[in-house]
Parts: sequence; structure tokens; C-alpha cells
Amino acid sequence: MLRARHALLGLRDYPLEDWEVWSALLPSGPIVNDEMAALAEEVFASTLIPSLGNAVDPEAFSQLQSLAVRVYGLSVMNVEKVAEVLAKALSSLEWDGAADDDKSAALLWARKEALFATAAGLFSPETEARLAEPLVDDLALVPKTIHLPPSVTTNWVKLCTKLPAGAARSLSARVDEYEPADGEEAAVLRLKLGVRAVFGGDAPAAAEVIRIPAEERATAITDAWLALSPAPAEVRSLLGQVAITSVALGRYCASLNTDERTRMWVAVAETNGTATLLKSAGEAGVGAAAVEYIRAVVMKKTREAERTEQVEFLIDARVSSEPGVANQVKKAASELAEDLLAKNVAGDLRSAAKVIVWAGGPGYGHTISLRDGFTAGVKQHSKVLSKSLAKDLADQGLLTLPKKSALAKLLGR
Repeated sequence: MLRARHALLGLRDYPLEDWEVWSALLPSGPIVNDEMAALAEEVFASTLIPSLGNAVDPEAFSQLQSLAVRVYGLSVMNVEKVAEVLAKALSSLEWDGAADDDKSAALLWARKEALFATAAGLFSPETEARLAEPLVDDLALVPKTIHLPPSVTTNWVKLCTKLPAGAARSLSARVDEYEPADGEEAAVLRLKLGVRAVFGGDAPAAAEVIRIPAEERATAITDAWLALSPAPAEVRSLLGQVAITSVALGRYCASLNTDERTRMWVAVAETNGTATLLKSAGEAGVGAAAVEYIRAVVMKKTREAERTEQVEFLIDARVSSEPGVANQVKKAASELAEDLLAKNVAGDLRSAAKVIVWAGGPGYGHTISLRDGFTAGVKQHSKVLSKSLAKDLADQGLLTLPKKSALAKLLGR
């Protein structure tokens, strides 16, 4: 007990640079002595928390946070008192200057983060709602108080991650009430997306994304918006109007069922999405509607190279593994292949073969017509199909490969 008292008095009365000496003397368990508990409360409220708001050494922040949590554990402070201490410390760090690009702004954000992290270290299921209130109040002041350059929105969102879900939901409601000034649309949307990500909130309406000036529609915004799982119709309404990364779109599409994913894939194609974006949209598997769309497009193309390009878009996607889809895809792919074979063009023969192999074989009732078409096509364009592609067709019963001569077998050709 004497060691504990000595340590707490040292923390209270001596420079904090000596904190390691005093910390080593602190007990690991709670103090049952009322006098010691009161002293721990005093050190926590009057020394350690204010010190976090004044620290200038980045290395000191994490050390002081840990020490504050330890000393709090030796006290018997009620949650109201702790919330008051946090509120006072945060309000002493006014937001003025936080938008500047200088060392003072960086230090302000570091001090805020240290206080937020300390509060988070004190959260429990019983206390987190009350203890998070001063954090929410502090963050809610930002859009009303200072400009919102990217440095501010980035640091603000970082602080949001310290909040429990319920507090983040409360902060989100307050941000929603803020009406952006001209030029703030992108920044405020970043705030909304960042805080909603903490508690899994709904995505803002697509109209809020469109409202952002075109030059500010960064992929960081649209990707964060997609991560909140907006309705597919909302996403389709933005295609072609905003930039989206293939990774974000692929992750989003993987969460959809086959029908919605296929509709999204078609929408990307209709808005002239890149091959990479199309591949990502269809990575988790598409249905027959994708094949039917490509078939309709191919029939309008007069140049073989354009038809080949469309087929390549299709086979870069995968066939959905959802029950019943495979047979539908085979049927649609067979019809597309028959259209291509009917053109009697070497490149279209190759595309037809690729489509059928991609689909996993012919659809019901199409085997004979496809076998006749491939046989006739290979007779006329004997060197178009690679050996592997010809073998794949043969394995599916759609092409008969010429038998090797005895000499070829002997030579291993």
C-alpha cells in the first residue's frame, strides 16, 4: 500500500518525464483503501488526462494512455465523473487550426487521438454509451467549426473508429443534420461514409454522390460508398458517371445473387465499362442474361474484331455455380455459338469454340447442330483452332480429331 501511495504521489507531484519510475511501483490489482482510490482519481483526472492534451512527444502518447487506464483501474470513479473529465480535456483542445497544414495541426490531431484512445480503453458494455458522449460531441463540432480539406476528413474518420457502434450511429445522425456549404459536398460525404462504416450503416443515396462536382468524385468516395452495400439499382444508376475501382466493384458484386450480379455486369457493359471492370463484376459468376446480352450485341457488329472483343468480355467472367444456372448458360452459349458459326469467318469460329468451352459444353438439343457447324468450320479454316481448344471441343463430342498416322505416333507428334 505504501508503494502504491508513493507511486501516485510521484505521478501527481513530480514531472511526468519520470513516469516509468512511478509506474513500476503501481499495484497490478485494485486498491481497497478509500484514501488511495481517491488519490488515484485525482491523478487520473488532474494529471494524466490533462497531460494527454498537452503532450508534445509522439512517443509519450501511447505510454500516457496506458498509464491513465492503469491508474483509472485503481480508482472508484463513476462514469459521470470520467465523462466530465474527458469532455473538459477535449474542449480545451479547440478545433481552430486543425485544418492547417502544419506541425501545430498535426499535434492537435495527435492529442485528440490520444484522448479518444484512452477513452476507448475505458469502455465496457456498461459504460461505453456515456463515456463516448463527449467524443461524439467533439467530433460533431468539426463540420460546423472548420474547413474540411482531405486532411481533416481523414483524421476525423480515423477518430470515428475509436467509437462504439451505438455512439457512431448517434454521430452519424448529427452529421446527417448538417447542410453542406457550396464546395463541401465531397468532404461531408466522406464524413458520412466514414462514420457509417463504423456501425454498418446504410449507404447514402446515390444522389449525394452525383451531387459532388465531377472533378471531386474520387474512387475513394465511390469505393467507400460501395462498401456500405447500397441497393443494386442505386449502383447501376451511377455506372458511367463516377469512377469505381475494379476491386471495390468485384467485392460488391460478390455479395449479390446471380440475377442481380448479372444485371450489374450487363449494366457495366452497357456503359462501356473497361474489360477489367467487367471481369471484376463477373468474377463471382454470371447467368444466362449476360450471354444473351452479348449475343444481341454481337449480331449488330459488322467487324469480326469487334465481335471477338465482345466474346472476350463474356468469357472473362465466370459461370455462376448457383444451381440451375449452368444449364441456362449452356443453352444461351450454344445459341451464341451457332450465330457465330453461321458467319463462316475464321475468327468467329474461334470465338464460338471459346464460348462453348467456357460454358462447359453444349446446351440440351444443340449438340448435333454445333458438331456439324464446328466440323464444317474446321474443314474450311483448318488452322484457326489451337490444339488445346480443338481437344476441348472433341472432349465435349463437338469435333472429331483426325487420327494420327503410325509414323506420327512413332515420332511423338
